[in-house]
Amino acid sequence: MRFEASNIDQDDWLITHSIDCSTVSSSKLTITFDGYYTGSGEKPILCYTSTYNGNAAQSNWTALSYSLGPNQNQWYSVAEQVIEHTGDSLFLAFHYQAAANQGLYFLLDNVCVKEYKPTTTYNYVDSSQYVVFASNEEKAADYWQEIAEKVDGWYLELCSYWDRPGTPPLFNPTQKILLYLVDEATFQAQKESELPDWKCGYYTHDKRLLTKILSTDNTVYDGAYAALVKNTLGQYLLSNHLNGTVGAYFLEAFGLYYSGFRPAIVDVQQVLNQLGRPPVLNDIANLEDYDKPAQKILAATYMEAKVLQDSYQALNPGNEALWQQHVHYYYEVSEERRMGLHKPSLKFDFYCIPRDTVFLDTMAYTLEALYERYTTLFELTINNRFNVILYPDKATADGLNGGSYSMGAAHGGDNYTMLSPYLSENSMQAASGGLVAHEFWHVIHFHMRPYNGYPNGYFIMEGMADYMPVGTHDMRTEPDLWKINQVFYAFSNQFDRDPTLKDIMENPTTVEPYLFGQLFFNYLIPSVASFAEVKAFFLGRCDWSVFRSSYEEIDKGYIAYLKRLANYSPKDTLASLPFEEAFNHFDHGWTTPSYTNQDNWRIDDNGVDGGFCTRFYTTSDKHVPIESWLISPALNTAGLENVVCSFDYRTYGDSIGLDVLITDAFDGDVKTVDWHFIKHIPKQQITPWENTQDITLPVVSDTLYIALRYQGSGEQHQQMSIDQFRV
Repeated sequence: MRFEASNIDQDDWLITHSIDCSTVSSSKLTITFDGYYTGSGEKPILCYTSTYNGNAAQSNWTALSYSLGPNQNQWYSVAEQVIEHTGDSLFLAFHYQAAANQGLYFLLDNVCVKEYKPTTTYNYVDSSQYVVFASNEEKAADYWQEIAEKVDGWYLELCSYWDRPGTPPLFNPTQKILLYLVDEATFQAQKESELPDWKCGYYTHDKRLLTKILSTDNTVYDGAYAALVKNTLGQYLLSNHLNGTVGAYFLEAFGLYYSGFRPAIVDVQQVLNQLGRPPVLNDIANLEDYDKPAQKILAATYMEAKVLQDSYQALNPGNEALWQQHVHYYYEVSEERRMGLHKPSLKFDFYCIPRDTVFLDTMAYTLEALYERYTTLFELTINNRFNVILYPDKATADGLNGGSYSMGAAHGGDNYTMLSPYLSENSMQAASGGLVAHEFWHVIHFHMRPYNGYPNGYFIMEGMADYMPVGTHDMRTEPDLWKINQVFYAFSNQFDRDPTLKDIMENPTTVEPYLFGQLFFNYLIPSVASFAEVKAFFLGRCDWSVFRSSYEEIDKGYIAYLKRLANYSPKDTLASLPFEEAFNHFDHGWTTPSYTNQDNWRIDDNGVDGGFCTRFYTTSDKHVPIESWLISPALNTAGLENVVCSFDYRTYGDSIGLDVLITDAFDGDVKTVDWHFIKHIPKQQITPWENTQDITLPVVSDTLYIALRYQGSGEQHQQMSIDQFRV
C-alpha cells in the first residue's frame, strides 16, 4: 500500500476488515508491518479499535507510536507493537493527514496481527561468519558442532545460485542469519501458521530460523540435525529469491532435495508402479504426507527434474510435463538407456547413460581446467557446483526439454546440457572440444550477467563464448573469414558504405554473431581492454564507458581490424576477360545479395581438385522455398558480340534447381534488375563433379553480370557446389 505527498490537503484512511480475535486466549495482541519512506513529512498514524461502524471519524481509535526507521529509501521491519485487547474483533487502521505539499512518500507491506507470545530468552551458543546460533536447550553446543563447519558453505552456495549483478543481494553479509534451537513449547509458540506434525524447522517474517530437536521417529530429515538446518536454510533462501511468492509444496520439495535426499532407483520405481500413472503436482501438494515414503520420494524426483532441466537459478513452480518426462528417462527406461549421476568431480556432477561414462574423465579434466581459466581471468568466486547432463540422443533431449533441442545449452549459472560426444564422428575430441568450452562459458557468464540480459546480447554472449576457450580467432574461424568480405560487399551494394559496429551487433540474423562477436573480442582484448574492463562492461549491462577508448574509437578500430583480417578491398570496377574463379574467396567482387538468408552461398574446402569451391547448403529447418543468388563481378565485354561461360558443379538432394541469368546493370538488389534467362541446370543428384560445357551468353552492352540462382524446396541437406568458373 502507498501514501504519498500531494498538492492538496490529505485526510485518508486505510482500514482492515474485521479481524476475528474470538479464539485468542491472551489479552494481548502484537502488530508488525514493514515500511519504506522518502521525505520528512508527517507519517501515517497507526491506530486500532473494536467498534468501527463504517465511519472513521465517528469511531473511537487508539493511536500507537512507531518509528519510521533510521534511513530513507529502504525497507525496514517496525518494532513489535503490543496492545491490550479483550474483544472478539479488531480493526486496524493507518490514518494519513498532511497539508498540501507537506506529506511523506510511504510504502506499507506485510501487516501482521497475532496473539502475543512472551519473549523467549535464548542463550548465545556460537557463531560463524554468516550465522549466529542461540538456544534454550541444554545440549545446544553439541548440535552446533554438527553444523559449525558446514553452514557457511551452504549459505554461500545458495547465494551463488541466485545473487546476480544489478539486483540486491539476497542478504546483507554484515547482518548474520539468526538460527535458534528451541524447546517444543517455544517452537509451537513462535510459529506463525499451522505446521504438519513432522516439521521441525521454519522461518519467521522477522528473519529468524527456528529448529527443534528431532524425534527418533521423524523420517523426513533422516534423523540428522544438519539435514534439518540445511533443509530449512534452503527453503528460507529460495523463498527470499522468489520474494515469498511460491507454494509450500515447492519449498518443501526443494528443502528435501537440497538437504541431500536422493531416493534409490528401485524405491522410485516401486512408487511409480503403485501410482500406476505419470505423477502430477497434486500428488505432492499435501504437506501432511511428506513423512510418508511415497510422498517424500515423489517430491525429491520433482525437484531433481527442475534442477537438472531448469537449473537452480531458474527454479519456479509448475511444469508437470517436464517432471513426467524426467521420471521416464531417469527411472522407467531400461538400465542401459537410463540417465543418472555417474561421476562427481571437484566442481561438477555428470549425468548420462552408462554407455557415455567413457567420456566423463576427459570432460571432467577439460571443464575443471576451463573453470580455473575463466574464474582466474575474471577474478570470479563461484561457490556452487555445476550439473552436466549428456543426452544420449536427440529424442531423449527433445523429451527432456519439451521441444526441439539443438546441440548444447547453458541454463543459469549451474547447469550445462549437450548431446553425447558418442554422436560425433570424433567422439573423444568432441568430449573436450569447442562446444564443451563454448557452452560452459555461458554458464560462467551468468555470474556476470544481469537477469535482464544485455542490449545486443546475442552478439556479446555468443561472440565471447567462441572467443574465451582460445583467446584468438582459431582454425575453425579461418575458413569463415570470407564472410567479412560478404558483409562489407553487401553494405557497399545496398548502402554505399562500410558497416559499423552497431550494424553488426544489431543484426544477428544478417551478420553471424558467433564469428563477428568472437572477432570483436579478439580485437578488444588485450590491446584495447583488459579482462577486468570487460568484466566491468558485463556487470554494467554493456557499459562502454569502462573502456580506456571511446565507443567511437572502438567502432573505427574494429571495422579496420576486420578489413585487415580479411584483406578486404572494394570490388573491382570491371573485371577483364578471360575471367577465372577458383572460389578460394569472394574477393574478386562476387555478390551474395541474399545474405540475410542463413541458407546462402559460402566458401567450402571440398573443391574439384581438393581446394576450395562455393557451396550452397540448406541448414535451416523451416521447410519453406528458398531462393539464393550468387552474382559475378562486373565483366568488361566492350567490343564483343558473344562470350561463353562454364563451371563445374555437383548437387545433393532432390528438388534442386540452378538458373543462369545475365544483366548489364546490377546495383545490389536482385528484385529491381532486368534479368535475362539463359539456361537451367537440370535438377538431379550428381555425386561426382560435372562440367556445364560452354554456355553462350549474348552481349548487350559493355558490362555483363552473370547470376547463378539457386532455388530449393527448403528441405534439409540440399547441396550444390560450384567451382572453376570461367568466362
